[in-house]
Amino acid sequence: MDEMEDNEKMESLDAPNLTVLGLSVGASLSSVGCTLVRYRQDKSKNPIHATILLYDEIAVPRQIQSSIFALLRENRTNLHTMLQVHESLGQMLASAVRCLCKNHNISTKSIDLISAQADSYSDLVLHLSWPTSINLRSSSWIVALGREIEIPTVTNITGTQRPSGQSNSAAYVSISRLLLQHPAKFRVCLTINDLVNITLIPPLNISTPSTIPKLVSQYCGPGTLFTDYAMRYVSHNEIQTDHDGNYGACGTVNYSAVNHFLSNHHDSVRMPSMKIAFEMFGQHAAQSLIDDCVFLDMSARDTVATITYITAQNIVINYHRLLDTFFPNQKVDELFVCGLGANNMNVMDHLKTALPDTIIKSLEDIGIPGNANYSLGCAQLGFETLLGHTIDDVPVQMKEQEQQVLSGFMSKGNRWEETEKKLLKFREGNKTLSVQDVVAKHA
Repeated sequence: MDEMEDNEKMESLDAPNLTVLGLSVGASLSSVGCTLVRYRQDKSKNPIHATILLYDEIAVPRQIQSSIFALLRENRTNLHTMLQVHESLGQMLASAVRCLCKNHNISTKSIDLISAQADSYSDLVLHLSWPTSINLRSSSWIVALGREIEIPTVTNITGTQRPSGQSNSAAYVSISRLLLQHPAKFRVCLTINDLVNITLIPPLNISTPSTIPKLVSQYCGPGTLFTDYAMRYVSHNEIQTDHDGNYGACGTVNYSAVNHFLSNHHDSVRMPSMKIAFEMFGQHAAQSLIDDCVFLDMSARDTVATITYITAQNIVINYHRLLDTFFPNQKVDELFVCGLGANNMNVMDHLKTALPDTIIKSLEDIGIPGNANYSLGCAQLGFETLLGHTIDDVPVQMKEQEQQVLSGFMSKGNRWEETEKKLLKFREGNKTLSVQDVVAKHA
């Protein structure tokens, strides 16, 4: 990695370039997605190119997950509990960065910026109205991460003019626009991680009423959350996930249990708020479903098969619901499926059966690691945020402009001046610079 970086630097010392590490963590805290991206621009006004240097998924030790969940169960209105949660989240992400750098022989000095997001934990705010002598702004998890790694770090990036239909999923919208929006094809990106995200991506030249957003992105209930919980239950915590679906494939789906659950949980499954992570600590809905399976005297494999089918059918239901709501009678040219859940052959087989006229592809078909889209989106959002405005204080709220702008919380670390100089080379005196064309490719 270091040798490759040295060679590229020798090629063009004057070309603007910035190396960004995108970090994403799901609701279950089971792993941290890490994508290292280098942004380069040969000349001003030329497209900015993004080179994916590597992608990896760093597992979070079970004891760390459990300790954070235990804190969150206590009292989320208690200041000291929330301070502990923020510190633990920051330490967890810092450990993931260290592990990534060690595994791939990367120097932290080669990383100019870390951009991290944890959408399921977006309401873990430290309320400034709490009466305390503690500097709450310096106690957030992003500051803990920046302090440990000593790299400029940005997080909680949102659109100040969020289009209707989006459900706090700015990273998915950003990367879907850049990688998947086609001049003529109507595409859909389905991401199956802890939660399911569906993003509708109309072609660039589509004529739509002003009430319809250009891109629609929503979280649509549990993805791997249910099946992972079921695997831990039936294996007595020996197996964390049915990664490729082999375990569930040996079971028989109980369609009566499927219909009963979907009909009685349509509100929480189809249209969840982003508080779903907190609502599901203890996995109450999943445990209730397993209790039903036990009552029906179903085997362990039948239980996993049934819960996997529920997840897959819920995806199909929401896929049609979003299309009917925002783009009625619209033909989908290509459906891109990604995320850890895309490895489960039972989920994929159900999608192919339920959507026989739809061309289903993976992100690998366009040269992107299949699980990297969210952490890649995080890297992109962090890059765009700092291009739009040079951040001086924590937190930052950029002024609204005619075009959508981005805002975020930032920890400068010890190398902010060096990173700022690189950003200014991209901007070249421009007040704002939006990224309109990014070419993503493997190094």
